[in-house]
Amino acid sequence: MIIYPAIDISNGECVRLIKGDFKKKTVFNISPLLQAKIFEKLGFKRVHIVDLDSAKLGGSKNQIVIQSILAHTKLEIQLGGGIRKISQVKKWLSLGVKSLVIGTAAINNFTFLKKISHKYRNKISISLDFKKNFVAKNGWVNLSKFTVKDYLHKIKDLPLKNVILTDIDRDGTKKGLNLKKYKNLLLNFKKKIIISGGVSDINDVKRTYKFKKCKGLIIGRALYDGSINVEKLKSFIK
Repeated sequence: MIIYPAIDISNGECVRLIKGDFKKKTVFNISPLLQAKIFEKLGFKRVHIVDLDSAKLGGSKNQIVIQSILAHTKLEIQLGGGIRKISQVKKWLSLGVKSLVIGTAAINNFTFLKKISHKYRNKISISLDFKKNFVAKNGWVNLSKFTVKDYLHKIKDLPLKNVILTDIDRDGTKKGLNLKKYKNLLLNFKKKIIISGGVSDINDVKRTYKFKKCKGLIIGRALYDGSINVEKLKSFIK
C-alpha cells in the first residue's frame, strides 16, 4: 500500500480544513516547500498536493509554490485542484507532475476526462469526493447529480493512473475511516483505489492495509499533529 502525506495549499500556506470548510482552516506550516522537505526527510517518496484555492475558483492560484516543490525535492507529486483545461494538463505534466488529479472538470465534462486519460495514459487520476454518496465539485462547494457508484461505472474502462475516493464528512475530523462505506461503494468496481478522509491513528492504516481493493492511503491532519508516529508508519511506506 502506498502512503501519501497530504499537502493542502491555501494562500501559499500548508493548511488543513475540516470537511472542506475554509472557515475551519488550520495553518500547519507557512511554507509548503519546507513541509514537503520534512516529509521527504522522514522517508516518504510521494506526496499528494491539492491547490485548495484553485479547486474552489479554478486557475492555478498557488502555481509558484507548487513549482518550488517540484524543483527542490525528489518527491513524486500527485497534484489536484482547479485543473480544468487541456493547457493546464500539458503544463503540469511537462513540469514533472507524475499524477494529475482531475475532479470538477471530470464531473462537468466526461468527454474531457476520456480524452485526456487516453492521450496521457496512466498519468491522469480522478478524485471522487463525496458527501452522502453524491460526488461533490468546485472545491466541495456543490454536490453533483452523480452518485459515487454512478461515476465509478462511467470510468471503469478508462486508462487512469489512480482513482481517489474522499469521504468529505470524515475529512479533517480524525474520526477514523469508514471502511464499511468504501467496501459498499466498490462492490462492482474492479480497479484498486486510493482512500482519503478521516485517518485518525495507526490502527486506521493497519485496517486499510488489509483492505484488498485499496492501493493507497492519503493522510493529513493525523500526520501533522502527531497522532500517527512516523516510525510506526514506515513499515507501510512504499
